[in-house]
Amino acid sequence: MTVTEKLADSIDTFCDSPKECRACLLLTTIAWFLHTFLSYGTDSWVELSEGPTESNQGLWNHCSKSISNTDITCRESVSYFLMYRNQDVPAWLHATRFFQSIGLLMSLASVVSSIFCTFVNMTDRKRDAQVAAVVINFVTACSMLIGSSIYGGQYRYAGWLKGYYLSWSFAFSIIAGLAHIVSGSIYMFTLPNSDSIQTISNNETTNQSQQPGEIVNNRDVHVNIPVPSAPPDAYLYYIPPSNEEYHPRYPPRGSINTPQPASTNRRQNPASTQNTGTDTQSDDDTCIVCFDHRVEILLRPCYHFNLCEGCSLLVTQCPTCRGFIQEKIKPYR
Repeated sequence: MTVTEKLADSIDTFCDSPKECRACLLLTTIAWFLHTFLSYGTDSWVELSEGPTESNQGLWNHCSKSISNTDITCRESVSYFLMYRNQDVPAWLHATRFFQSIGLLMSLASVVSSIFCTFVNMTDRKRDAQVAAVVINFVTACSMLIGSSIYGGQYRYAGWLKGYYLSWSFAFSIIAGLAHIVSGSIYMFTLPNSDSIQTISNNETTNQSQQPGEIVNNRDVHVNIPVPSAPPDAYLYYIPPSNEEYHPRYPPRGSINTPQPASTNRRQNPASTQNTGTDTQSDDDTCIVCFDHRVEILLRPCYHFNLCEGCSLLVTQCPTCRGFIQEKIKPYR
């Protein structure tokens, strides 16, 4: 299978996946972006604006500016700022950093699990992937919300944070955690049941056991066409049902060994005898077996385009080159 075919199969799998999985993929991606770029590494968890002094505090940095120095200067870390103030880093800030760091890693893992759930077919692996996605999303949400709760509940009691108020980075951390809770809940309530997985697995096993010449889940038409079993030379002696619309090219086996000329068995198309000015069906566009219906099936690997859909169900060898048929494709017109 080439890279292009693999990409096409992945796109088909994504389009065929449940809309809930696609929604969770979008939701977890947004939550990861909010937590990574707008919360965890920013310097605006709390802010202070009193007179000439403005400062803001993050999990790692402390930034400030004054009238004498209008440029915002940030110390390398909160730890350095507290050491400059002759204060130790409190335990609650260490705890907040720990839980937010765990949330950062698990948020990335939730995006990966959502991608896997979206691009995996409906098998036992998909159920296992969704169960893993549920666990990862809930662990991520708990880490983020616990870290935010610790920070929001303790910052006001620190003397070096007196006068500060919570800012937008703190809010985005909570929003990201809630988004992961929603995503995990969707995955949990849309887990595929065992019966549907077993049915789909049985269908896939049946399709894989069919002969190479059969039409199985063609990408152009997205249908499964059942093909009756027939000998390799079935097209030499098969007689279609007694119907005026079918005119086989060859008589039954044993009556005549030499096929009749095509001109004696071909039924004239009434549309071709009328000069109506519209397009009519040409001889090259007629099935070479029944000489009545338009050709619709492309054979591979010989790429002969010479059979209608009804006659293609009856053959496993190309009537033109006698090559073995590996795939039958019904292209769009």
